[in-house]
Amino acid sequence: MKTKILLFTFLLHLLLLAKVDLNGQPPCQPSTISYFFSLPHLQNYPPINSGMPYETIIGYIVGDSVCKTFRADTLNSFIQKLTFNDTLKYYMKYYYWMVDYNPLVFLQYTINSPQNYLKPRFIEEDLNHQIWNSTKSVALDLISESYYILHVYVSDTINVENVNWTGYGCKNMTVVSSQIIDTLKGKVIPLLESETNNIAAKNSPKLQTTGNIFIFNFCNQWERINQVELNDGNGNAWLLPNFEYILFLKPRIICNDSTNSYLSMYPIKNHSQSFGMYRIQDGFVHDIGNDFGLGEYVPVAIFKQNLQTLINQIKYYLP
Repeated sequence: MKTKILLFTFLLHLLLLAKVDLNGQPPCQPSTISYFFSLPHLQNYPPINSGMPYETIIGYIVGDSVCKTFRADTLNSFIQKLTFNDTLKYYMKYYYWMVDYNPLVFLQYTINSPQNYLKPRFIEEDLNHQIWNSTKSVALDLISESYYILHVYVSDTINVENVNWTGYGCKNMTVVSSQIIDTLKGKVIPLLESETNNIAAKNSPKLQTTGNIFIFNFCNQWERINQVELNDGNGNAWLLPNFEYILFLKPRIICNDSTNSYLSMYPIKNHSQSFGMYRIQDGFVHDIGNDFGLGEYVPVAIFKQNLQTLINQIKYYLP
């Protein structure tokens, strides 16, 4: 039921060594109903190597120093006083470079820190919260906090029921099989290998099984807007096969054991009225909440060009 993923190198857009399972459960948390993938724990902390861009190395060095030096309450008090100034913009810059280089390693870095460190995840959450408070920009919030920004074609979806559901939490989950058209953020991506990808054929016959496949999922009971569960308002699923989408995604660690972290991939809602999943239809990106300020129906090229401009403003910020 498991399949290997290629070992990533320092080149762009190569793959990570991991295992993906759509129907089993992580050994450290057997109650989960989402698909998951696993990767070995970090061997060095912070995870710096000579193949990283200069900005990524600086981000890790500064972050490591902050985590070893400051107390949580002192840092939180400082962050809450920030406006959208040089300090916050510099954070967004180096944060982007660290995540973009290898999102999965960065997630492990934020969660699985040494015992005496202030966890980077707490700093990340406080600073992302302050970005929203100081800008009220859905676009900047999504770009900064997402670990992956992808343009994909959705080939198939399957529905996974939670047999242990008791009226709380996730009753059922949509697992999405997609093929990546373009990557705007997140250079190391966990993909299924086509030659060994037979788990779907055995257990989920509807799921796409050919080509390099990117898998993510979401709970169908999550609320999109105005306490409406994740659908289009007419009871139809929000995400459908045979459409392209612009996705804003983030991996989550389900649990850890002595050797591995077990993760799953989800869209991020934040303040997006599309729950970070923007459908492309008839050549237009459907942005129903006008989250990016370009209107509700935007030509794909214009939407992506605007997105890249905002990304570049973050990545290459100079005061």
